[in-house]
Amino acid sequence: MATGGNSALGGDDIDRLMTNWLIKQLNIDPKDVSRHDKSILAQQAKAYKQALTDDEQVDIDITVNEQSYQGVLRRTDLLAIAEPVSRRTLSVCEQVLRDAKLLSADLDEVILVGGSTRMPAIQQVVTEFFAKQPLCRLNPDEVVALGAAQTAHQLVNGDSNNNLLLLDVTPLSLGLETMGGLVEVLIPRNTPIPVKKRQVFTTYQDGQTGMVIHVVQGERETVDNCRSLGRFELYGIPPMKAGFARIEVTFSIDANGQLTVSAQETTTKTESKIEIVPSYGLSDEQKEQLLVAGFKHAEEDKNTRSLIETRVEAEREVLALQSALKEFAALLSSEEQHSLAEQIQVLQTTLSTDDLALIEAQQAKLKPHSDAFAARI
Repeated sequence: MATGGNSALGGDDIDRLMTNWLIKQLNIDPKDVSRHDKSILAQQAKAYKQALTDDEQVDIDITVNEQSYQGVLRRTDLLAIAEPVSRRTLSVCEQVLRDAKLLSADLDEVILVGGSTRMPAIQQVVTEFFAKQPLCRLNPDEVVALGAAQTAHQLVNGDSNNNLLLLDVTPLSLGLETMGGLVEVLIPRNTPIPVKKRQVFTTYQDGQTGMVIHVVQGERETVDNCRSLGRFELYGIPPMKAGFARIEVTFSIDANGQLTVSAQETTTKTESKIEIVPSYGLSDEQKEQLLVAGFKHAEEDKNTRSLIETRVEAEREVLALQSALKEFAALLSSEEQHSLAEQIQVLQTTLSTDDLALIEAQQAKLKPHSDAFAARI
């Protein structure tokens, strides 16, 4: 239903936090400790961490820069030390639940995977977050291998007896660039694959006979803030008035994650396409950065999109009216022509501003004139 994660987060992060905590017990700045000494301390920290799986507390004995420290490390101390890692882990859980449109109470079970989930500190925060005891019966280091075996069995034998269905999903949204540098999403993130989506687009200017299809990936509203995957061109569009041509764009992802984007003009059947592997050259960390940027700038992007959409709509209206004036000016008196041209000019001037309300207000002033002209035509 949804997937998410952080490939740059794990047990090593807890070991580093513990290492720095141990150094600070000696009132030494971690920057003043050599890499060699930090490496030795990290091994000790890992041993203390593992000992706290079975024991409530452990005696520690360390030496750094010829200074020694003996003390006691408790499970409660480890819970506080690991808090930054726990917080980042739970933020991933929150996002996946939101993507799946579920509450934690909707889940049947929570399964722990990976060596670090042996830590009572981790089990405690997971239990508190989901309000249920997580499943820890299986060896957490073997769970992934067991899952891979299940998948292999299903692929070899077809329908398995336990009716298990495993789906791959797209980790990031896929779309294309539209006028004004906006992104039109055709396949939202977390869509199960294979998948095929179609959408019809049209021309922006009179007599337009070609267009560039720019394929992008990401969660932002503007192309500049997304990842460019590729471009291709479609020619052979019959010259028509703006908005009359019909270009059907198809996004298709196969079971291997191969994306094929094709564009076809519906009257002449002229077609062009491109094939892309969306995940090529994109690390898990970069995927996470694209997702986080989408969440962080959501409100800002929403306002930017509203402004650009209004501006593009106004520009199209101006182009249409200017084209109509060339062809049907005789239907208007000189006074009506002057009044319409004046309102068009004022609207064009406001388009250079970032004031959405001003542009909308001028559009509203132009509307009675343009409607009257359209009725006359």
